[in-house]
Amino acid sequence: MTKTWSEQQAFITGGASGIGLAIARRLCGLGVRVVLGDIDAQALAAAHAVLGGNCRTIGVDMTDLKGVESAIDELVQQSGPVDILINSAGITGTTNTRSHEVDPANVEHVFRVNFFGSFHTARAKVTDASSTSPPLRARKVTQA
Repeated sequence: MTKTWSEQQAFITGGASGIGLAIARRLCGLGVRVVLGDIDAQALAAAHAVLGGNCRTIGVDMTDLKGVESAIDELVQQSGPVDILINSAGITGTTNTRSHEVDPANVEHVFRVNFFGSFHTARAKVTDASSTSPPLRARKVTQA
């Protein structure tokens, strides 16, 4: 059975700004219950003010596996399974610098946010034993 947009819940990492916030606006417009995950509490509050009542926020550091698992578990316990997972959290790190001059710690941090952040959320979603939703699939967001 296919759920309508208004019967679905989305979790969007990096949802407080940029591409994540733009996707959240679109999904809210379709009636999806949207949950924004981001490390920036002030940006989350501002995004929530813009999106309104069909939006919730969770402060979470996507580089922290246990924190991500905890956030997904709490979300599922409070409001049901995640039907749509958007991994949009990302940073650029040091720019306008020769690659051999970039601090390795900076590169590692970028990799932890951009790669492991997505890995952590997908892993938490896939291993959510209480989920009754079908496996995640890539979908194009269009007006129904």
